Amino acid sequence: MLHTKREWTVADVETAEELALKLTQYVWTCCTGFRLPGTDLLFLNDSFSADGAQEYAVIVESTGRQVESVTFGWMSEARALALLRRYLAEKPDEPFGTIDSSRWQPAAHPGRRHLCA
Repeated sequence: MLHTKREWTVADVETAEELALKLTQYVWTCCTGFRLPGTDLLFLNDSFSADGAQEYAVIVESTGRQVESVTFGWMSEARALALLRRYLAEKPDEPFGTIDSSRWQPAAHPGRRHLCA
């Protein structure tokens, strides 16, 4: 994780297909994160700016361990979907580091700041 103080608002995305679309075809604010319900994986924006080179840290939510860093903004939707399906079938397990779970909140969290830190 490149950013030591950033916090994220995490939205649930229902399918891997929808997540692949969101990660490759849109540019998101730097405090955006995504979760696939029923999995233990978060995708937290680790970009320096909203310039299209969308870098995401892949986090195991239950442990806060970062297990991957992926530049989805430079890959095709099909490639992203294949990678997401691989993560769902076989979770990466080599940690890069750990992130405190207080740094991400559900999108509907009432006390959450609406501006990126």
